[in-house]
Amino acid sequence: AVLAAGQPKCGEVEGAEVGQLWEEIHEALAAVSWTSRQPYRYEKALYERELDVFGKAVRRERTRHRSGVFETPFRSAQPGQLARDGYVVHENGTRVFFGPDVDVVRSQSFIETHCFAAVPGGDRDTALVGLAFEPVRRRRVADISGTLWVDRATAELSRLEFRYANLPVDLQEAPVGGEVRFLPLPSGGWIVRDWWIRTPLRAWVDRFADRELRVIGLRQTGGRVLRILSGGEAVYAADLATLSGNVVDETRRAPLVGATIQLAGTPYSAVTDATGRFTLVGTMDGEYQVTFSHPRLDSLAHTVESLPVALRTGDVATVALSVPPESVIVARLCSDTAPAPDFHVLHGAVRDDIAGTPVAAAEVRVLWQEIANLQPGQPIAVEGRIRPLVLGERGAMAAADSSGNYLICGIPTGKRVGLTVVRDGRVRHAATLVFDKEGVWVGDRWISHASRIWQYDVVAGPESVAQGTVVAFATDAVSGKPLANAIVSLTGVEISGVSDQSGRVVLKQVPPGTYTLVVRRIGHELLERVLTVAGADTVRIPPGQLALRPVPFVLDTVVAAGELEGERWLQWVGFDDRRRAGFGDFITRREFEPYFPSEAADILRRLPAIDIKPNPNYLKEGPGGRDWRRWIIGTSGCPTLFFLDGTSIGNADRLDLDFILPLDQIEAVEVYSGASQIPVMFNRTGSACGVIAFWTRR
Repeated sequence: AVLAAGQPKCGEVEGAEVGQLWEEIHEALAAVSWTSRQPYRYEKALYERELDVFGKAVRRERTRHRSGVFETPFRSAQPGQLARDGYVVHENGTRVFFGPDVDVVRSQSFIETHCFAAVPGGDRDTALVGLAFEPVRRRRVADISGTLWVDRATAELSRLEFRYANLPVDLQEAPVGGEVRFLPLPSGGWIVRDWWIRTPLRAWVDRFADRELRVIGLRQTGGRVLRILSGGEAVYAADLATLSGNVVDETRRAPLVGATIQLAGTPYSAVTDATGRFTLVGTMDGEYQVTFSHPRLDSLAHTVESLPVALRTGDVATVALSVPPESVIVARLCSDTAPAPDFHVLHGAVRDDIAGTPVAAAEVRVLWQEIANLQPGQPIAVEGRIRPLVLGERGAMAAADSSGNYLICGIPTGKRVGLTVVRDGRVRHAATLVFDKEGVWVGDRWISHASRIWQYDVVAGPESVAQGTVVAFATDAVSGKPLANAIVSLTGVEISGVSDQSGRVVLKQVPPGTYTLVVRRIGHELLERVLTVAGADTVRIPPGQLALRPVPFVLDTVVAAGELEGERWLQWVGFDDRRRAGFGDFITRREFEPYFPSEAADILRRLPAIDIKPNPNYLKEGPGGRDWRRWIIGTSGCPTLFFLDGTSIGNADRLDLDFILPLDQIEAVEVYSGASQIPVMFNRTGSACGVIAFWTRR
């Protein structure tokens, strides 16, 4: 047995306690030195870890395996050099840290430059006794202090722990040092089975008005002997760390098969089997972050939060991983969206059609038709007056991030949703989606997908030179007669027109894609159709296919008494609030009726912001065909945008004022002459040229 007691000895290893320990240690170190020169074949793992500043959490790790006939697994500088220059030296502007190998520790120069004392083991090492060492007081160069630990019962050398001493002020607080672990072989030899050295990672850090170089972490470089072969037979095999567990997909209440388990920042990984279980075995040692990946996570737009796990050599750790329920994922993705039990989430990536690279800043827009202030079963009109509905487009827009990814929340169930991708101000992709509880319609193609989260990746092609045309006819579903003044629009591209007296409407310059065509007319129900425009084709929708059903009118004085009308309707849509804000020009029916206007142009002439004049080319033939606009509004090349009840219906180059609305249906008009005046609700592409918003009577 080895006892531990006595005073420190400097420059020598004499005395009963120190001498006895040194004798056992010196014998083991000599055996290690001898064994390293024998023809053993080693299999070893060499690693480099980046740790936190406390030396506990593993941030990153790189490992490589080597096999062959080696001498000592690692070698230090010559003992005389270390005694003269120290264990930390400058080479080419970089600090180089040396650790002690067995030849250094057993050298005379090491003994002469250190003090030694026998110390007992701590609470966790009661079976050990140590020979502590530290630099003699006269040492001025960077050195090491530490302990050589010996088994109290067997007198076998266990390990060497050391830390750097006499360091510069900026490194004195960092836990830099190292460890060497020894192992006796059955043949009588000794080997170094584990070793590592920790050195500081430093970076410039802004602190108030100054910058200073601070320690931000540690780099641990080391290795471990995995196997030793002699004469073709294994004489040693290392214990490894093991991580096992399982992964469950709670969105489907089933194991997640084929998930890749990863220790973050390291090469260690495993794959789950048919039961969702996995086992990972390796040379890990420390605190790691475990995470996993799977295509299912991509389809859900879910990012897994890593889980901390402590791994130790020879131990088995277990973890339970899971994909959370869909409701939890939706809540995280759409934390800013008002909760609704049936809304859907759309996400995906926008990529270039040729290079396949992400298209950052591409705008993904979704639009659908919405009717507000109407409960199921209620008539749309009462006592001849239309209810104060908001009948128009609702939607959302997301800009793709640097990876081309986008996310849109709040998409309703059962509505035709027009999706467009705008790149460099031009539509590069268009599609129509209809979400259902069991799947999604993409155009006329049904995809089974029982989830509220839908992944739709988009290829943004080049701007199409060929643009199509849509020719349609609006008719009354009961009488079969043509319907004038029906507003026909394509969701998502701000292309619209108003039908003439024959019910005909022409939509020009339509980019290729699949759209939702929407037809609206006062006194009739809204109608939606899906159509596809290919290249420069002209899509013709013959009479009868866009047949609008008349609105049922109900005589119910009790209900009618509570309806909004006139000025109360304008207050409800925010007209009065915008007027009080002081931007734009406004006029109501009460204000223009005393002047007995005969047409809509008479109303606009009373507003100073409007430049309206007769068109001298009215009904004359030109390069683009007959000019049927009776009035010219705005300046050439910058046409004014028209809105009807809050919905964009086109601009002054495409619409004639006489076709927008009969005079007796106008309740109010608001006009904005420039971009600085325009409210958010009217802020669309082209609105900088001015906006005229009509509000209908209720």
